[in-house]
Amino acid sequence: MKTFKIAEKRNLWIFTSLIIIALGFGLMGNKAIKAQSALNYGIDFVGGTSMLLKFDSLTKNSNKEIFITKLRRTLGQYGLEKSSIQISNDDEVIIKTLELNNSKHQNILNELENKLGKIEVLEIDFIGPTIGAELKKTSLWIVLVTFSALLLYITLRFQFLFGIAALIALLHDALITISFAS
Repeated sequence: MKTFKIAEKRNLWIFTSLIIIALGFGLMGNKAIKAQSALNYGIDFVGGTSMLLKFDSLTKNSNKEIFITKLRRTLGQYGLEKSSIQISNDDEVIIKTLELNNSKHQNILNELENKLGKIEVLEIDFIGPTIGAELKKTSLWIVLVTFSALLLYITLRFQFLFGIAALIALLHDALITISFAS
């Protein structure tokens, strides 16, 4: 049986983590220089339009990949090829796009009906960017309160240095995740 000496190679793992974090933050910096968002936020954060639709052709057609390809191609005609598309278990299609005005989303619905068959519009929601700003602020407060509670608990239960080490480990994991997301 082969043994792995992970603790003995800690410098390698630290170096690997630092490289991943540096690459991720480098990519985010590159996007910031190009005046783009550092991360790809969903419409919950930046605002947009969410449409819940039911297509007759989807219930008849069992190949959902082909359906999504046709749907994405049709949305691409309006510059919305990067829209989020999800199909629920009830064969309802959720499309999340950038913010659309009434005439544009009506044009899109007409084009989708021409290309993909009859559509039943179940729901159309407009999500404003102010909700996203509030969500970011609330998320930051939740993280700060959670970090404080963890530090307090670990300090009372064990030692202050253990609490700091646990928070550094959590911060490391969050930075790695953000770096991969960038």
